[in-house]
Amino acid sequence: MNKFKYNETIEHLEIDPLYLEEGLSYAYNNGYKNIRIFSLNINNSAITLDLSAFYNKSFISSLIISDDFKVNKITNTEALYSLDNLESLSCSQKIKLDFSFLDKLKKLYILYNKNLINLNKLVFVEDLFLRSFNEENCSIINKMKNVKKIRLLGSYTSLDGIEGMRRLESLSLIFSPKVVDALKINELNNLVFLYIEKCKNLSDFSFLNGNDSIEEIFISELDSVSFVPEMNKIKSIKFWNLKDGDLNKILKSKTLKSVYFYPDKRNYNYKLDEITEFLSNKSSQ
Repeated sequence: MNKFKYNETIEHLEIDPLYLEEGLSYAYNNGYKNIRIFSLNINNSAITLDLSAFYNKSFISSLIISDDFKVNKITNTEALYSLDNLESLSCSQKIKLDFSFLDKLKKLYILYNKNLINLNKLVFVEDLFLRSFNEENCSIINKMKNVKKIRLLGSYTSLDGIEGMRRLESLSLIFSPKVVDALKINELNNLVFLYIEKCKNLSDFSFLNGNDSIEEIFISELDSVSFVPEMNKIKSIKFWNLKDGDLNKILKSKTLKSVYFYPDKRNYNYKLDEITEFLSNKSSQ
């Protein structure tokens, strides 16, 4: 049976969930600060994930709880509150946590559920990824003022509240079919990167007319690129499907330096290599 092993790719000591006590003892004795709970053995049965082994393991700075093993229940989650130096937490299992006891976190990737409370207490988090985010809007995280990068995936409908993240530089909305209102994006004055993938109710981006901060955009599907020339700092745009096929407007941008789309489609009035050549000639003038 494999109890633990070091993963050089992610620089974490991987510990099988059934051998946490032994694995954490090994980690402490050998100077490993980054821990990943990860199944190292074939086990098709659901287990009780007992986190009591984490009590007072203040040497841990990063913890990943993977989803490659089945869990029927997680116990002693309060042990994580004793990790005084924990700065990074990633959890792909449904867990109950009060983040007021984890207020030193700088990075949080988590499977969202209603048993997570006090997210707004995480004032030092800079990198946030919420999966299965099913709140109506973003008010539950609107006081996380130091977030610079956020990714949202789930069934939320509005970005209302996200304007509280004044330092936000990168925003990604991924597989979020119910979101219909993204107007608050224009209130994010430091936003440089915008990524929108498979958000079927977001296809009209005319609200970005006059945007003064965004430099790079990826949008999987959009109605038109007519808004691009009206963006004051846009440098790069990528997309998969342009519904009206009209790329003429994009050539009128004064700041745009890079365009990428795939595949070339019959209804597009320019091919990618033609756009690339145009921009290249324009930049050399």
